[in-house]
Amino acid sequence: MTQNIQIAKIAGAHGIKGLVKLAVYLEDARDIESYNPVTDAQGKNYEIKLKNSTGKFWLAEVSGVTDRNKAEELAGTSLFIPRSALPDVEEGDILHADLIGMKVEDTKGNIIGTVRDIKNFGAGDLLDIGNKTMLPLNAQFYDEIDTGKGVFKINEAAEELIAIIKS
Repeated sequence: MTQNIQIAKIAGAHGIKGLVKLAVYLEDARDIESYNPVTDAQGKNYEIKLKNSTGKFWLAEVSGVTDRNKAEELAGTSLFIPRSALPDVEEGDILHADLIGMKVEDTKGNIIGTVRDIKNFGAGDLLDIGNKTMLPLNAQFYDEIDTGKGVFKINEAAEELIAIIKS
């Protein structure tokens, strides 16, 4: 299990007073403030205060950042919280972080890739399973997610989709 969970990423600066554009990966973006302080990959703490949504991003204040130059320095910074800070996952739900690194298995038990990342371009979550292949994270394309064994088992519909992608 992952010890730290990425909950946001600073996309860039906004304006001249130090605001940042923040991509928030929580179900309710406003919850980010309840996890303060959040940390970057090096363990540096940040206090985040959301201002307003711009659609894809949230505008936010970051503690100690008062001008555009400091905000620009934070562009690309991923923000994390300890996994233990999250509420328990409900039955049938899974954290995206738990999917990363899972082996993707076809209906015959062959490993066809590994979940490298999860992307969302607006139409739903896509699993990047390598070899330039993305698979929708949709129940119609998988039979089982076994977190204990670290295996994501796809079904025939997913196999057909992958065949179309590769052709």
